[in-house]
Amino acid sequence: MGILSTTFGRVELSGEAADRFQRHMTDDKPNLAAKASLARGQAMLARIDSIRQAQATAGDFKLRVVRAHPSCHNLREAGKS
Repeated sequence: MGILSTTFGRVELSGEAADRFQRHMTDDKPNLAAKASLARGQAMLARIDSIRQAQATAGDFKLRVVRAHPSCHNLREAGKS
Protein backbone atom coordinates (compact mmCIF):
# COMPACT_ATOMS: atom_id res chain seq x y z
CA MET A 1 0.00 0.00 0.00
CA GLY A 2 1.34 3.40 -0.89
CA ILE A 3 0.06 6.93 -0.84
CA LEU A 4 2.13 9.56 -2.57
CA SER A 5 1.19 13.25 -2.47
CA THR A 6 2.84 16.29 -3.95
CA THR A 7 2.99 19.96 -3.13
CA PHE A 8 0.42 20.73 -5.80
CA GLY A 9 -2.23 18.37 -4.41
CA ARG A 10 -1.76 15.29 -6.59
CA VAL A 11 -2.40 12.02 -4.78
CA GLU A 12 -1.46 8.59 -6.07
CA LEU A 13 -2.78 5.43 -4.45
CA SER A 14 -1.36 1.97 -5.00
CA GLY A 15 -2.02 -1.52 -3.72
CA GLU A 16 -4.61 -2.00 -0.99
CA ALA A 17 -5.38 1.73 -0.68
CA ALA A 18 -6.18 1.96 -4.39
CA ASP A 19 -8.41 -1.14 -4.20
CA ARG A 20 -10.28 0.22 -1.18
CA PHE A 21 -10.79 3.60 -2.84
CA GLN A 22 -12.17 1.91 -5.96
CA ARG A 23 -14.62 -0.14 -3.83
CA HIS A 24 -15.60 2.97 -1.89
CA MET A 25 -16.45 4.88 -5.07
CA THR A 26 -18.52 2.07 -6.58
CA ASP A 27 -20.06 0.15 -3.66
CA ASP A 28 -20.45 2.32 -0.55
CA LYS A 29 -23.72 4.12 0.11
CA PRO A 30 -23.68 7.93 0.15
CA ASN A 31 -23.60 9.71 3.49
CA LEU A 32 -27.05 11.16 4.24
CA ALA A 33 -25.58 14.24 5.94
CA ALA A 34 -23.43 14.90 2.87
CA LYS A 35 -26.44 14.54 0.57
CA ALA A 36 -28.44 17.00 2.73
CA SER A 37 -25.54 19.45 2.70
CA LEU A 38 -25.30 19.18 -1.08
CA ALA A 39 -29.03 19.89 -1.44
CA ARG A 40 -28.75 22.99 0.78
CA GLY A 41 -25.76 24.21 -1.21
CA GLN A 42 -27.55 23.71 -4.51
CA ALA A 43 -30.59 25.62 -3.20
CA MET A 44 -28.37 28.51 -2.08
CA LEU A 45 -26.60 28.56 -5.44
CA ALA A 46 -29.92 28.62 -7.28
CA ARG A 47 -31.06 31.57 -5.16
CA ILE A 48 -27.80 33.44 -5.77
CA ASP A 49 -28.10 32.78 -9.50
CA SER A 50 -31.68 34.07 -9.58
CA ILE A 51 -30.66 37.24 -7.72
CA ARG A 52 -27.77 37.81 -10.12
CA GLN A 53 -30.07 37.24 -13.09
CA ALA A 54 -32.60 39.72 -11.71
CA GLN A 55 -29.88 42.30 -11.17
CA ALA A 56 -28.54 41.79 -14.68
CA THR A 57 -31.94 42.24 -16.31
CA ALA A 58 -33.28 44.99 -14.02
CA GLY A 59 -31.54 47.84 -15.78
CA ASP A 60 -31.61 51.40 -14.50
CA PHE A 61 -34.83 52.97 -13.36
CA LYS A 62 -35.85 56.13 -11.58
CA LEU A 63 -38.58 56.43 -9.04
CA ARG A 64 -40.72 59.53 -9.40
CA VAL A 65 -42.90 60.66 -6.51
CA VAL A 66 -45.96 62.67 -7.45
CA ARG A 67 -48.27 64.40 -5.02
CA ALA A 68 -51.80 63.14 -5.04
CA HIS A 69 -54.46 65.48 -6.35
CA PRO A 70 -56.49 67.09 -3.52
CA SER A 71 -59.63 65.28 -4.71
CA CYS A 72 -57.94 61.95 -3.84
CA HIS A 73 -57.99 62.91 -0.16
CA ASN A 74 -61.79 63.05 -0.31
CA LEU A 75 -61.94 59.38 -1.33
CA ARG A 76 -60.60 58.32 2.05
CA GLU A 77 -63.28 60.32 3.87
CA ALA A 78 -66.02 59.10 1.51
CA GLY A 79 -65.30 55.50 2.51
CA LYS A 80 -66.04 56.24 6.17
CA SER A 81 -69.64 57.28 5.59
